[in-house]
Amino acid sequence: MKRIFIIPVLLCLMLLIGCTQTPPANNPPAPNQTPPANATPPANNTPVTPGDNTSITPPPNPPPETPTQNVSLDQLYRFGSVNSYTYQLTSTSGGQTQSMNMTTSISADTLNGVAVWLEQTDVSTQGTTVTTKMWVDKTTYGCLNITTVIIYGTQTIEQAGQCPTSGPNSASTGETAPPLTYMGKESVTVPAGTYVADKYTAGGMTYWSSSSVPIPLKFVYTDGSATMELVSYT
Repeated sequence: MKRIFIIPVLLCLMLLIGCTQTPPANNPPAPNQTPPANATPPANNTPVTPGDNTSITPPPNPPPETPTQNVSLDQLYRFGSVNSYTYQLTSTSGGQTQSMNMTTSISADTLNGVAVWLEQTDVSTQGTTVTTKMWVDKTTYGCLNITTVIIYGTQTIEQAGQCPTSGPNSASTGETAPPLTYMGKESVTVPAGTYVADKYTAGGMTYWSSSSVPIPLKFVYTDGSATMELVSYT
C-alpha cells in the first residue's frame, strides 16, 4: 500500500514543480541562426537614395579654336620645304586678260654677307625669255635686290630691276609690316587641285593657304589686276 501511495505523490510533486517553473526568457537568436523561410520583411521600408535629386548638367561644348591672327609671310611661304613651283598668272590690262605660267626655283644664297633666299623666275612668251633673280629677306620675304636678264633672239640684255612695291615681296615689307589677318576657311580650286584653305588678307593682297602645301595655293591683288594660282611644286 505504501508503494502505491508514493507513486501518485511523486507524480503530483513533479506536476507541481513543472507548474511553478519560470518560463525561459526570449533570448535573441544566435548570430548564425537562419530566419524562418516565410519571414516577411518589415513593412514600409523605403530604400535609401544616395545624395539628393539634383541633376548634374554637363558643361557646354567649348567653341572651336580660331587660328591665330598673327600669321606672317614665312608661315605661308616655307621656302625651306620647296625647290621650285609654277604659278599660272592671269592679269588684266586695258580690258584684255592674259594668262601665262611662271616657274620659280628657290635656293639659299647670301647678299652682303647676310643669308637670304634667291628666287629665280623664268618666263617665255612670244620668242622672248625673261629671267628674273630676286633676293629676299628670310624673315620678312621683302625684296632686297633684283636683276633681270632678257633674251630676245640673239640679243641679251641684263639690267638692275626695281623691287616690287606691292605683293608678297614688296620692298615695303619689313619688321613693322602688319601680320596677315585671318578671314576664315574657304574651298578653293586651282590647277594643282581643290583644297579647304585658310584665307588671309594683308597689304592689298588676299591669300589662300593650306598647311599641307609649303606655298600659297592662290593669291590675288585686291584691285583685281592679277591672280596667281598654283599649278605644281616640288
